[in-house]
Amino acid sequence: MPLTHGILTHRYAHHTKLGRHQVLDARSLEWLHEHRGAVLKPAAHAPRIPVLDQEDLLAQGIAVSQVVAGAKDVDALGSCTGNAGTAAVSVLLDDEQARQAGLDPSSAKGAEEFAIGLYAQA
Repeated sequence: MPLTHGILTHRYAHHTKLGRHQVLDARSLEWLHEHRGAVLKPAAHAPRIPVLDQEDLLAQGIAVSQVVAGAKDVDALGSCTGNAGTAAVSVLLDDEQARQAGLDPSSAKGAEEFAIGLYAQA
């Protein structure tokens, strides 16, 4: 292996048919497989909750202090990760399982509160 600028480097062959070059570590390489041309099955997963709004929380009747202990009430949060996680939960669980987990799929306010709580836990 050559020494470049004091750094030991290793060059290896790679194919470019996917238009990108990935450098993977040993753990990732254990999962490497070649696509053999099989037709991929498309899948569409639509969230079963109303569209979530992480702004105008007070107008929605959401008090962050009642969702997250010790938090202050604010009118907007950057909790898009919590919103995305909540949408994923609504896809993975049926309505009864979602309710058992604390997510009411029929309530925009309840779903946004769940998202804020999920984000706080994460």
